[in-house]
Amino acid sequence: MKTRLCGFFVCLALLVPGCKTGVVTGRLDEVLMPEVRRWGGNPEVHVHAPTVPARWTVKRDRFGTVLQTADLSFEQVNGFLTQAFGPSSKGGVTADHHQQWVIPAKAAGVSIWYSEAVDGVRITVLKPLNVPE
Repeated sequence: MKTRLCGFFVCLALLVPGCKTGVVTGRLDEVLMPEVRRWGGNPEVHVHAPTVPARWTVKRDRFGTVLQTADLSFEQVNGFLTQAFGPSSKGGVTADHHQQWVIPAKAAGVSIWYSEAVDGVRITVLKPLNVPE
């Protein structure tokens, strides 16, 4: 029993530092564009984002950032991203069975995945992966 409990805590200690979570408040462009830049994107966007300040849960790991809010609708996020980066493509469905959309890396410098979530809207910014040719 002590071995299992000790193993659990070792695994937990290894997993926790890999993902940083926080909460920020701000408009969509104020929260999203710095994350796009952080991962190597080029957000030369001159489009007005929804002016509603939202409370965002922000999770980062070595692959990118996940932003989630219940304060904006999917339509607001979709409208902003479409105006900012051009049309998105269908990207399959999420584990919650919601349609997922993607702004390709060619348009933003990073891939931006977004979908409705059970409790709002989820946006994932993924850094470009170096794939050998």
